[in-house]
Amino acid sequence: MTGIHSEHDNDPISASLNRLRVLARRYIVDGEELGRSDTLRKNFTLRRISDLGGACRMTEREMVSLVLRGVFSDGPSCWCSKCRAAYLKDLDLQE
Repeated sequence: MTGIHSEHDNDPISASLNRLRVLARRYIVDGEELGRSDTLRKNFTLRRISDLGGACRMTEREMVSLVLRGVFSDGPSCWCSKCRAAYLKDLDLQE
């Protein structure tokens, strides 16, 4: 099993984190209201992250930091070589 800090496409934990980040950005940054299905998805995913974080002995603060990482910035949430190269390529295309 991969670690909770892994953020690659084949990791279901990263998929859950990415879903939460999208919802957090929509609600906190964009000011959109979440619909019923989004709220249910958020609650389910938060419960799953909380269970996994508790199993890894993460504090609540660490879990919140993990979920909100990248929500308030436009940069990539992951700085692995693949994500960093894609982000820098996009920056070059915008210039």
